[in-house]
Amino acid sequence: MVIEGKLHAIMDLVDSGSFRRQSFVVEYTENILYPQYVTFELTQDRVELINKFNVGDKIEVTFNLKGREWTSPELVKKYFNTLEAWRVQKA
Repeated sequence: MVIEGKLHAIMDLVDSGSFRRQSFVVEYTENILYPQYVTFELTQDRVELINKFNVGDKIEVTFNLKGREWTSPELVKKYFNTLEAWRVQKA
C-alpha cells in the first residue's frame, strides 16, 4: 500500500538493544476539510529511512498493514493494527 502526505511528526527512537522502533505521523488530506493523522512504524535497520526528512516535507510511504489478536489474562480479546513502513521517499 502507498500513501502520500506531509510529515507531521517524528517520535523518539525506541532502542532496547536487540530491537529498534521509530514511529512517525503523516498528515493525509484526501478531503482538505478533514485531514487525517496516520501513524506509521519503522523497525530495525529501517528506522534510518525517516532521518533524511524534516517535519513539513511531502513524503510517500510504502507500507504493510498488519493486525494481531491478543487475549488478556482475564480472557478478554483485543485487536491491534500496525502500519509497518518499509519505504519512505520524497513525494
